[in-house]
Amino acid sequence: MRTSGCGWMNTSEPLKGERCLFLQRPSVPCEPLMTSLFILCALLAYFSPWVVNPASGLTFHGLDLAEWTSLHPLVRTESPALLTPLVLRLPLLCMGLVLGLRAPGAHPRLRMAHRIGALLIAFGLLPPLDFITQLDNLNYRQQFALAAIGMMGAGISLLSVRGSKAARHWRLRGAGLACGLAVVAGVTGVVRSYGLMQEFDLAAQFGIGALAFPVLCGLLAGSLVRNHWPDTAAEPKQGSTPNGTTLPPQLQ
Repeated sequence: MRTSGCGWMNTSEPLKGERCLFLQRPSVPCEPLMTSLFILCALLAYFSPWVVNPASGLTFHGLDLAEWTSLHPLVRTESPALLTPLVLRLPLLCMGLVLGLRAPGAHPRLRMAHRIGALLIAFGLLPPLDFITQLDNLNYRQQFALAAIGMMGAGISLLSVRGSKAARHWRLRGAGLACGLAVVAGVTGVVRSYGLMQEFDLAAQFGIGALAFPVLCGLLAGSLVRNHWPDTAAEPKQGSTPNGTTLPPQLQ
């Protein structure tokens, strides 16, 4: 009677070349579906009402709010110029970058969806065709610059693969940084927009999108750190199983 580490077996022959499945180092897991779900929910929150004004019917989601604030006279005199529209557009750009950075580590069936989503967000940030004839328009130039950054991020995601451990860590850090920037920019933008509406004596209220977006970005960042840092797990020592038990000498 001899134990093989995988159970008891009746044999009198020495174990030669046997290898239990749990001795093999597991491959790096693909991105859980939960993280992709958080990205989708964050995008839905961005396109949900951020500022609600029932009296005048002025209800804007994040991107519309950026366009509305770009027309405000006080925003034109901000330093730097058009700061409020910028911080309102940054969350969408950040979500596109998160999609691109997580594409190589996503579930195999969702990798292309991540890349297509990153491209669509970049195209959505493009200014109208009038930009060609109005190159001096600061609002259009800002939109074009953000779209160019988004396209570069989407292009990198199309060319990149899972890569080495260092590459995975840098993508993870980049995605986490993008989530943090999205939260800071989104909160700053909606607060500044609320103040601009007060200048017109509009009874504005914060919408469900403005409240849910920072929470979902926080959950997304937590999911990235918790589920997508497999290389930080301690390697099992030689002669022991991943749960800490010691193998018989014959299997070491």
